[in-house]
Amino acid sequence: ASSAAGTRFDLTTGAGGSIDIAGGVTVAGGAAQLNLTAGGAGNITRSAGTLTSNTVTLASTTGSIGTVGANVITEASTLAANTGGAASNVFITELTGGTLNSSTAGDTFSLLVGSNFTSTNASAIVAPNIIVATSGNFNITVDSNFTAANSLTLTAGGSGTITRTSGTLTSATVALNSTSGN
Repeated sequence: ASSAAGTRFDLTTGAGGSIDIAGGVTVAGGAAQLNLTAGGAGNITRSAGTLTSNTVTLASTTGSIGTVGANVITEASTLAANTGGAASNVFITELTGGTLNSSTAGDTFSLLVGSNFTSTNASAIVAPNIIVATSGNFNITVDSNFTAANSLTLTAGGSGTITRTSGTLTSATVALNSTSGN
């Protein structure tokens, strides 16, 4: 585990350089920022730990962020994750909910949230396949455009609800699920 001094921590690799999160990283302070960027086809993976900061931004030019079964785990008020390779994926578990800023993936964008979830007005999620789910009895509020060429799935856990304040859900297939909510 590590803690960054000050209110900003940036780590950027060269082309093809990957980042493995092997322990917790905390950047404290109200305006704290934690930014990880894997250059080129580099990936951001997690073997242990949580990324904790007011704002967490994850990026890779054409690599993936997290993997199926080994999501990158964050605890942030504001989160963004972007990658652009045709086969690139984003797999994140956000522990505290917060807000998702504009985010993209070349194939699948999957976000599991452990609290209420809101997308930011004027931000967008764009990927061929989008999955956003809350655990427990937490809500999903759509306040931006979600664009998925293939499939878009929103799942509010337990009695959680799915509501829209603005924005459009666009996909060949849209699924809105809630175990017992609306």
